[in-house]
Amino acid sequence: MNAFPAVDNALPNNPTAYEQKLSEILTISQTMLAHARRGEWPELTQIEKRRGKLLEDFFSQTITPEMASIIEEVIRQVMDVDKEVIALGEEMQKQMGKDLREIGKGKTATRAYTENSR
Repeated sequence: MNAFPAVDNALPNNPTAYEQKLSEILTISQTMLAHARRGEWPELTQIEKRRGKLLEDFFSQTITPEMASIIEEVIRQVMDVDKEVIALGEEMQKQMGKDLREIGKGKTATRAYTENSR
């Protein structure tokens, strides 16, 4: 299931260079989300660097009024993907914090047992 069908409809069959770049930016964003869903954070970080460079390059060019509606749609979708990635990252941080607290409790219990068994 394509979660972003509007982009497929927004981009013409013979996309220009800027439309190809926008499509690549969205594809990378979707790949980042897939990595986040699988908990592959190092991979996500590497891909995000590439996307950042593409965004920087894209917005360094002149944007014409004709490009505005397509750009707006793609950026909106990228932002939606980013929101989900951020939410997944926050959930992962919470879980890691919980896991670390449990490890700490285990170490404390082990230490107390060791000290009292002498």
